[in-house]
Amino acid sequence: MKLYLDAGLKELIELFHHGAVGASVMQATNFDKTHHFLMQVWEAFYLQQISAILKYAEENDLNDQSEENYIKKVSFILQNQELSQDEKIQQHLALMSHFSLQFKNLCCRLSEQNENWKFWHDFIHYHGFIYVSYFLSIRSGNWHLRNYCLKHVAKTTQITDCKFYSRLLPFHIADLKSFPKSTIEHFEEGGWVVNILGRNMHSQGLDEAHESCINREVKNAMSNFFTLSALTKLVHYIPFRAKVLGNIKDQLECKRKDFNNSVNRPSFEIQNITSYRESIESGLFFRYENGQLKHAFNSKVVLTDIQRSDLLNLQKIAQEHLGKYIKICQSDGIFRYNKTRKIATFSTKTHSISKVKRELKDQRTENSLLRKQIAWSKEQNTPISDLQQFISLPRAIVDHDGLPYKGDKSKTLGIYHSRYPEAFENKLHFKPDCVIIDGMFILNSKPLKSSNRLFAHFLVSLFNRWIIPYIQLNTKEIHIVFDDQSPQLSPKDIERKRRDEKAETSAKILISETTKIPSDWQAFLHNRENKKQLVQLVSEKFLHFAKIALNSGQSFVIGGGFENASITKVVEENTEKIATNLQTNISEGDSRVWFHAYNSQCKNILIYSLDNDTYHIGLPIMQKCSDKNIAVQLSYKNDLIFFSMNRFIRCLESDPDLHSIEKDDLPLIIQNLFILTGCDYVSFFKDHGKTSFFKTFFKYTEFIISSVENNVIGKLSLTNSDDISSFLSFIRLIGCEYWRKCSSAFLREKLETPEQLYRTVYSSNLSPEENHIAWISKIREALYSRVPSEEFYLPSFDALFLHWKRSYWVSRVWIQAYRENVQYPSLTDFGWKLEIDGQLDVIWDSPENLQKVINNIKLWTAGCNCLKSDCNSKICGCKKINMACGPGCKCGSSCKNKNVNSQVCNTEETEENTAEAVASTQVLYNSESDGSDFGDDTMDGSVFFELQNVDDDDLENIIFNFQYQQLA
Repeated sequence: MKLYLDAGLKELIELFHHGAVGASVMQATNFDKTHHFLMQVWEAFYLQQISAILKYAEENDLNDQSEENYIKKVSFILQNQELSQDEKIQQHLALMSHFSLQFKNLCCRLSEQNENWKFWHDFIHYHGFIYVSYFLSIRSGNWHLRNYCLKHVAKTTQITDCKFYSRLLPFHIADLKSFPKSTIEHFEEGGWVVNILGRNMHSQGLDEAHESCINREVKNAMSNFFTLSALTKLVHYIPFRAKVLGNIKDQLECKRKDFNNSVNRPSFEIQNITSYRESIESGLFFRYENGQLKHAFNSKVVLTDIQRSDLLNLQKIAQEHLGKYIKICQSDGIFRYNKTRKIATFSTKTHSISKVKRELKDQRTENSLLRKQIAWSKEQNTPISDLQQFISLPRAIVDHDGLPYKGDKSKTLGIYHSRYPEAFENKLHFKPDCVIIDGMFILNSKPLKSSNRLFAHFLVSLFNRWIIPYIQLNTKEIHIVFDDQSPQLSPKDIERKRRDEKAETSAKILISETTKIPSDWQAFLHNRENKKQLVQLVSEKFLHFAKIALNSGQSFVIGGGFENASITKVVEENTEKIATNLQTNISEGDSRVWFHAYNSQCKNILIYSLDNDTYHIGLPIMQKCSDKNIAVQLSYKNDLIFFSMNRFIRCLESDPDLHSIEKDDLPLIIQNLFILTGCDYVSFFKDHGKTSFFKTFFKYTEFIISSVENNVIGKLSLTNSDDISSFLSFIRLIGCEYWRKCSSAFLREKLETPEQLYRTVYSSNLSPEENHIAWISKIREALYSRVPSEEFYLPSFDALFLHWKRSYWVSRVWIQAYRENVQYPSLTDFGWKLEIDGQLDVIWDSPENLQKVINNIKLWTAGCNCLKSDCNSKICGCKKINMACGPGCKCGSSCKNKNVNSQVCNTEETEENTAEAVASTQVLYNSESDGSDFGDDTMDGSVFFELQNVDDDDLENIIFNFQYQQLA
């Protein structure tokens, strides 16, 4: 069954069985739970396959096989008064026999068309069927059915991890041939099982019966002293023991008594089977169209040809392997070791490396190359003049998985709370006429299992909790907005991908009002298809509830919760209609709330959203809503608070540290400060959080914002992507922030602030950009010896420019949040790129800087292998590609191919030579130049470039960097 666990059964278990129960079923540590799941899921599969066949027959005009036709035939037989009961049964059996034949033929036809159908058909009619049959053979004491099942189980064990049974079962079946006839007759009469209670279909195997009878309580009662509790247990045990002995005595006779034929079935089993069927119907289990074998729920799982071949030919492989084993054993009759055949299943070996291990590898590479640089400097008696970078990506803003570095944006709220307490209140100072709720947060309200067994109950409880209180307060307008569940390509896709990889996700299910609430609510929501269905169901039912619950003069609005996310619907005076004035192409709920607030006719508005992006998005929009009182309900330190947007802007305007900024520019600058220092769309800076950046901004505001006295331009407003002044303001912000880490380096020069450093490097002959490059370079050089590794190092000027362009894209989108039609700038023009598979990726640095890092690595690791020659001919690998020998070469002091400046070899090559050198470093060519008697014409164009003195970890990082450059 483990073969089918990875193919889709695991998702069914996770969906309906959570925690210890789910784990015990998947790991098969509890027989009862695992057995009940397999029996019920097998029946659900069988029923769903029959339903799919009937549906297929109806769609393909096979009227004789349609469900309606069979119902008519059965009804005719049952209603025919001329037939006796026996005749009705015989005709019904004949009808079912005909249906069974047609059913089998259609299954074979569909198995040939669709590999998924074939795979799960084998589960139902072979592996699952054998398991169910074997269970029934034990419960009924059917000896022949037991032997039939064991023969097939013996084959199955050849392709599983059951190595002991793969050897034992073939010999056991062979031993049965040598048993006396009398022994076999007793087994046929049921001598291999016992029925303790004397009930039909309740027989047990000997080991199972032993465990059922000789339990812990009985053992304690029989072995302990005759205490009151022990005697009590013994009194209850003796009558039970007498009954058991009587049953065993009856069964020891060859002719067994007939037991009661009735079998009761618990109602919860039927409910479980129904739930399983709903999920099976939503998966890729039974499809009619042609197709290759795929995972039933996870489309991301891609099978290799070997996996598909193994999974589709399980019976054939098992039969062949068993045949080989029997043939070997028959040759000499020895009980040999049987090595089972390993099947390539759906499960794939994860090649994940922990974050800590990646960090250590980067540090080892960096330390190794630095040691080589120091050794070369000592050998050549030349000081190091260039502080080189050895990690290809700017680790300050990109993590070891190649994703934007993630920080804590919620710290911003704490900064505002401590600096502007007047903007926060525990009780709202006005009565809201309009309430706008970000609906994505209400979906996280975990259903209470005691009162919410179905989605219908959950929807009612959500409406009562979130909507009814505002209806009772006579709030004029109640809005709920949702994220677009099928958004266009967005930078937030990268963040969504990160969240999806970390989250535990359940399988997709088709939900309706009558669907049971899944056991793991968060895992259910982490599946984006499930969330999309839930959003649409909530929107539909809330509109229905609002028609009944709204008072006169109230309106209820839902936006973004429909298949077409641009549509907004409103309920007024018990009538539902489309709100044409609230239709928009905004995809995010945190922006959409401001579109609704801007277009609302109410003056007192409350926004419910726990996202810190929400109030930052609204800062510039508040200038257009100056006649409205708007507050955002947030969560801070586990308490709900109200953040007054009007008071916050007044606090900003009265802040003495911000007096140099014009009041009209303040909201946009604060918003851009939040974006530039990290949000869901752009990277944070490692070791430099929101708190640190905001403190730096308030401390050096006049320098960061335009100042004629300091000869700086730009005000961090991100108003135009072609205006370099805003970018230079961002450079000053970054420089002032990183100044904290290296300010002690400038004490000798008596420079106490970054402004003083800027004045010392400023030159009227240089452009503003060149002056800023000179200033930031001074800070970068001072940081070099004061940070433990490159991940704390200041990114390059080009990397910062690309970060600023990505932030500009976010600012342009946010500032349009009040508009009906938002114009989204082209992503590829603002620091992102589209991969071949259509996925969005980040451009972290310029190609020139990436190539420079590769050249740095190549300089210290790659070179010729000339141990004896003077490197003066083209036998030398360096000479052959017109490069000077460098520190990565093995050549000695007799080398005549060294540069005059021996500190750095010539890496300024043509593009063609550079590409050739990069490619050549990936092929490790091991040769001794002086030991070869062949001329240049016999070398077949090979380049003698190799990686010298590099350990495995360094080599893996070097090759990764080269491959990354080629992909870039």
